[in-house]
Amino acid sequence: GCSGEAQADEPTQPSEAAASTADVDDAAAPIWDQGPKIRLASQPTYDPNDSLAPLVSSVQPAVVSIQARRASHGPFGMGGGGGGIGSGFIISADGLVVTNHHVVDGNDEFEAHLQDGRRFKATVVGSDPQTDLAVLRLIEAKQLPTVAFGSSETLAVGDWVIAMGSPMGLDQTVTRGIVSAKGRGGLGLYKDG
Repeated sequence: GCSGEAQADEPTQPSEAAASTADVDDAAAPIWDQGPKIRLASQPTYDPNDSLAPLVSSVQPAVVSIQARRASHGPFGMGGGGGGIGSGFIISADGLVVTNHHVVDGNDEFEAHLQDGRRFKATVVGSDPQTDLAVLRLIEAKQLPTVAFGSSETLAVGDWVIAMGSPMGLDQTVTRGIVSAKGRGGLGLYKDG
């Protein structure tokens, strides 16, 4: 599934993380930075080496599980069957969700499940098979929790990252690791144009 990643250049205090999201100039903010900002849980001595729980609990509300299915029908109303599951993360309060291309590919009906129990039908905004990314729009969504993209410019080899999602339908699964390398575009996996 799609992962929501968080990064910590150095152990971050909650007040520093909150300040970094609160200082965003709303007029210059990109579309995915709209709405309520996710903030780290307020613990006076947050250190990712001790626990990632404060970070996880503050990001989890913006992670969704996605049910996908093919609604196409064959002759005499016989269903086309198929579908699958995936995950994604909410990037705008009005319901833009980043997920994977393989989640939406070949499917035409989608439902996103939030941690708080809400469910939304969704439509595909766009999809790119080469990068395996897709964007969904949740229908009639508003005031949703969001996460913002980080910057690979400030990310360093050895930084902590977390992945959150619904692998094999196991909702709200979390794992951690480190950035193992950067600048691997020369492997021929991605092409411009």
